[in-house]
Amino acid sequence: MCLQKRPFMFKALRANANSLRLKIVISLIGMSIFSIALGGLFSRVVLIEEFEDVVVTRSANGFQRDILSYYNLYGSFAEANAAESWNEYRSRFRELRPARDEPPNPDIARFIGTDLKGYVWAPAGSYELGDIVPASELDDAIPLVNVEAVTDDEVIGYILVEGRLTLSGTEAQYLRALTNSWWVSLLIVALVAAPIGILLGRHLTDPINKLKDAIEAMRPKSVYQKVPITSKDEIGLLSQSFNEMSQELATFIEVIQHQKEKIVDTETMRKQALVSISHELRTPLYSLVAQAYGMLDGVLEIDRKEVASLAESLDHLSELVDDLHHLSLADVHRLECDIKPTDFVQVVREAAEAKEDDLASKQFKLNLSLPDELMVEGDSTRLRQILDNLLINCIRYADEGGEISIQLSVTDEVAELVVLDSGPGVPPKSLHSLFDRFYRVEQSRSRATGGTGIGLSLVKTYAELHSGDAEAFLSDEGGLGIRVSIPLTTETTQG
Repeated sequence: MCLQKRPFMFKALRANANSLRLKIVISLIGMSIFSIALGGLFSRVVLIEEFEDVVVTRSANGFQRDILSYYNLYGSFAEANAAESWNEYRSRFRELRPARDEPPNPDIARFIGTDLKGYVWAPAGSYELGDIVPASELDDAIPLVNVEAVTDDEVIGYILVEGRLTLSGTEAQYLRALTNSWWVSLLIVALVAAPIGILLGRHLTDPINKLKDAIEAMRPKSVYQKVPITSKDEIGLLSQSFNEMSQELATFIEVIQHQKEKIVDTETMRKQALVSISHELRTPLYSLVAQAYGMLDGVLEIDRKEVASLAESLDHLSELVDDLHHLSLADVHRLECDIKPTDFVQVVREAAEAKEDDLASKQFKLNLSLPDELMVEGDSTRLRQILDNLLINCIRYADEGGEISIQLSVTDEVAELVVLDSGPGVPPKSLHSLFDRFYRVEQSRSRATGGTGIGLSLVKTYAELHSGDAEAFLSDEGGLGIRVSIPLTTETTQG
C-alpha cells in the first residue's frame, strides 16, 4: 500500500521543489528591488531636504548680504532714520544687480529681517512692517552677524525663513535627473537579479531534486541510494543524513533478509529433524516392542542374546534422548561442565578403544598421532562426547574399508584435535552448515545411515563450553576433516 501511494507523494514533492525555485527567484528579485527602492527613496528624501537647505542657505546668504549692506549704509534698521525704506532699497539694488541665468522663482522661501527685539523692519510673507516676532520663533531664527564690526562679530538682528522651497530651473532639472537615474537603477537591478535568482534557485533546488529522485528510487531491493554532497550547509547536512540513513536501511534490510532465510532454513531443518528423530525413535521402539511381545508369546526365547539386543536398542534410544536433552540445556545456557585440568590424550585413547569393534566391523583403519600427554582445561565427559560423536560421524558416513585419522597437537597455546576420514567428503558449500542443528548434507543417505544431524552440532556446542571452537574442512584425501580447539591448562602454557 505504501509503495502504491509513493508516486502521488513525490508528484507533490516535485511541485514543491519547482515552487521553491520560483519563490527563490521572486524573493531575490523582490528583495533586490525593494532594497534599492527603499534606499533610493530614503536617499531622495534626504537629498531633497539637504538640497533645499543648500538653496535656502544660499538665498539666505544673499538676503543677509543685502541687509548688512543696508545696515552699513544707513547705520540703523529704524525706518524713521533711513533715507529710504528696506523695500525701496532692495528694489533699487535688484535693478542694479545683473540678472541670473534662470528666471526668478516666485515660490522661493521668504526671508524676514528683525532687530534684536523681534521688530520686523524687513517684512515679507505674513509679517508686516512693525510686527513683533514671538521670542519662541526667534530661537529658531538665523542670527544676523555684522562681520564688518570693529569689535568681534556683532549680532545685530535675526533672519526668519517662512514657507518651503519649490525648486525650478537648474535645481529642478538636477532633481529630475536624480529621479531618472534612480528608476534606471531599479531596472538594472531587476535585470541583473533575475538571472542571478534563476542560477541561485537552481543551485539550491538541484540537491533537493536529487534527494527526491533518490528517495523515489528506493525499493526493497535498491534501498541504498547515495546522493552527491555539494555543500556544507543545511542541504548538504540533509544529504549526508539521507546517505547514512539509506546505508543503515540497506544494512538492516540485508540483515532481516538473511535472518528470514535463516529462519526458513531452520524451519525446514526442524521439520526434517522431527521426521528423522521420530524415525530414530520409532525404529528401536518397534524393535523393542516386537522383541518384548515375541518373548511374551513364546516366539523368542528369553536368553542372553535377546536381552543383549534389547539392551543395545535401549542404549541407542538413551543416547539419542541424551543428545536432545543436552542441546536443549545448551539453548538455555544450563548445560554444566566440570572444567579442570584433564589429560586430553587419555580421553582420545579411551574413545578410540571404545570404538574398536565398530571400526573393525566396517574394516576401518584407525591412525593415531598423539603426544604422550597434553593437559587442557576441560570436562573429561564432554571431551569424550566430542570424540564419540566425531568417530560415529566417520563410521556412519565414510566408505567402508577407508582410513580414519586422529591427530592431537599444540597450536597457538591451544590443544588442536583433528579427526579426518578418507572420504567421501561433502560439497564445499555445505562446510559452513555442518554444525547447524539437524543439518544433513544428503537426506537419502542420512535415512540409510540413521543420522539425525545433531552430532556435529553437539561437537561445536561442547567445544564452545570449553571456550574453544570447531570448524570443518576438506582433507587432502578427499574426505571430511573436523578441527576442534581446546585451551591448555595454565601449567602447560607456562611450560
